[in-house]
Amino acid sequence: MKRWYAAVIDREDNDWGHGSYDLEEAKKMARKLGKESLIIVVDDGPDPVAVDEIDPWENLTWKVYACGGDHDGEFVAEFENEALAINYCYGHENDYPLGHSIVDPDGNDVENW
Repeated sequence: MKRWYAAVIDREDNDWGHGSYDLEEAKKMARKLGKESLIIVVDDGPDPVAVDEIDPWENLTWKVYACGGDHDGEFVAEFENEALAINYCYGHENDYPLGHSIVDPDGNDVENW
């Protein structure tokens, strides 16, 4: 049976219309809904039924890259959340000519330090 991955705001949200048949795409959609969001796994047949939940925030990494100089764009470190990445950048702000760039789990450049 085909699986639909519904991106919902929280456990009280029973609108399964927003989502995707692709799990990674559904995770990105859910993360845009906020920190309480989750994925409802739905067996998508004539009578759809929820069979599981997935936390779209689990096992993510924020990556830090060097900016400027000979190391521009070079991977520096990765962290399990944005706050840890920011703390790292504060402690290493003079390591590279233009600081650091933080990239979120979806590949978006979210901060430059």
